[in-house]
Amino acid sequence: MMLTSVFDTRDALFQAAARRMAVVSERCLSKPSAILIPGGNTPRALFELIAANPFPLCPGLRFAFTDERHVPLTDAQSNYGLAKPMLDALQLPDDKVMRVAVEEDLEQAAAEYDAQWHRFFGQGGTIPLILLGIGDDGHTCSLFTHEQLDDIPEGRYAVAVPKEPGPARISTTPALLARAAHVIFLVTGSAKAAVVQQMQEQSEAPVAVRAVAGCPRVSLWFTPED
Repeated sequence: MMLTSVFDTRDALFQAAARRMAVVSERCLSKPSAILIPGGNTPRALFELIAANPFPLCPGLRFAFTDERHVPLTDAQSNYGLAKPMLDALQLPDDKVMRVAVEEDLEQAAAEYDAQWHRFFGQGGTIPLILLGIGDDGHTCSLFTHEQLDDIPEGRYAVAVPKEPGPARISTTPALLARAAHVIFLVTGSAKAAVVQQMQEQSEAPVAVRAVAGCPRVSLWFTPED
């Protein structure tokens, strides 16, 4: 079941998301843990808010990405580049950032990101929180179609996503999302009201709904404010 919360403003939604991240980040866990963050335009204001108001992190915490564009880290479309000012403000060392090796070719970058996650879980790692965005078409991460979901090999935590027109992507998979204790969709703007309604009714379930079908706890945080 997906629990929906509607916020009056974007600021209220992002303040709530920042508080949730702070609570998770301050917990001192005995095993490695990871928070996954999305890319795209929606989380930009959240990252700026946290960069201006950083919070303490427990020693075992890592930050990782739900997906990444296959572009240089310095490219304006890079999800890592978007998040870097926040990561720097949180004083997160490079070895605690699980980034995609975009300097490799597409398939190798996906394979290496998948291997990172297998090592992480092999060390007893847990994912207390994943933040997801959603597109106007109902996609999440870089999972765009139901056919794409059907083609993901069993046991893969990250896959290559060729895309024309580009750039190509590397995306986490439903198998990885299912390892999270809590998944929160952050959705803003009137243009996404229709897809939010579909997600709530699940009558014509978007790809995003199917992608999180195995998750134990899913929340949808929405504001109609553009």
